[in-house]
Amino acid sequence: MTQRLQRKVADKATRFLRPFDPGVSDMVAPAFPPYPLRPALVEVFYRSREVAYGLLAASLLVLGSSVFVLFVAGASPVLIIPILLVPAICLLLVWCITIEVNSDELHVSLGMGAGRRVPLKEITKVSISKAPWHQGWGIRASRLGYLYRVTGFRTVDVVLKNGETIRLGTRRADELQRALRRALKSNRQRTRGKVAQR
Repeated sequence: MTQRLQRKVADKATRFLRPFDPGVSDMVAPAFPPYPLRPALVEVFYRSREVAYGLLAASLLVLGSSVFVLFVAGASPVLIIPILLVPAICLLLVWCITIEVNSDELHVSLGMGAGRRVPLKEITKVSISKAPWHQGWGIRASRLGYLYRVTGFRTVDVVLKNGETIRLGTRRADELQRALRRALKSNRQRTRGKVAQR
């Protein structure tokens, strides 16, 4: 692809990019910049970012209280910084969850980028289940599968061909399930069309 054509594609993609809006179906460039410029644009079926406001408020309250207690106790700043650094880093890693479903893949990302990309061709089943508070927050491995959650008490369970289950905690479980099913149907039709052309 020539540089001129690359600039044209980038300009068009930028024009169509919108803020995180669940249920949007547009021809846009993949989210989560920086991303490599692709020769073809992808259709986005679902894109959402959910912030863990409760977790942020509780964490900031605990951090603030800890700083106050340590200063009142006359602790050295050399001691205070390492004590506060660990929870601050943990908070940065799980302050939000971003989920995108496009015509090629499912992408889930927590906080500053820890997450996973799953090609749609690897997904066999999508369902909704409940996730009680005691199953934890952040990224968790359990007998039910890998849980990615910072908000909500319902999950969209994505079963892969290898038997693995990825559980996505979200407040918009129904919308995400519908979007995944639409994307899977579109992906299968496109795959069948490619096979028929050969």
